[in-house]
Amino acid sequence: VTVSVLYWVPTHGMRVVWFFEAAAAAFAGWLFTGDSRLGWAALVSFVGMILMTVYRNVTAKLVKPKLTPVPAGKKRICVAGYTHSSPTAKAHYLADMVARAQPGKYESWYFFDQYTFFQFTAWRFSSPDIKFPPHLKGHATSPFCWIEEGPNNTVTPIGGSDELREWVLKNVDGLPADVVEYAKKPWSATAYLLPYFGSGYHYPGPLATAK
Repeated sequence: VTVSVLYWVPTHGMRVVWFFEAAAAAFAGWLFTGDSRLGWAALVSFVGMILMTVYRNVTAKLVKPKLTPVPAGKKRICVAGYTHSSPTAKAHYLADMVARAQPGKYESWYFFDQYTFFQFTAWRFSSPDIKFPPHLKGHATSPFCWIEEGPNNTVTPIGGSDELREWVLKNVDGLPADVVEYAKKPWSATAYLLPYFGSGYHYPGPLATAK
């Protein structure tokens, strides 16, 4: 597995997740077989993952997304965060559910990047016209959610996934029962565990409904 990762990285781009998968596979093999070579392979892959993460964080440059006006009569539910994150996945899926349940009132918009998320928030919310409530000042976790309205994309900060859940339950009427139940449940670390494995890795879908 480690050899295949080292082959794919230079030919298909550097992906931290491949180092993680290689480390996990080698570690599992070491536990089951006791072969010390697999233990060393796991260690090398893990160190590679750390070094690649540092490298990507240092060298990543934000590609600023295009902002389009919000259609009249609609609210745009926006979610930005990491590509691999259980709370971000929760906000992502919830925003999608609301937008698809009531397309005449709501639409969704996303920015997901593992390395430029905080560069994005620094850029997007740099305007002094955006008023942050005291409890959101210094928000430094993923995701960050907000509402946009009107032709000038007027921003109303919401917060993380729990704040988005609260906002939906308080402000969005007439949702299907399954969406309401989903909104009531907080994010969970079980998104990374069996049998739910994979739901924490929410990127690239579902896609935004905003044009």
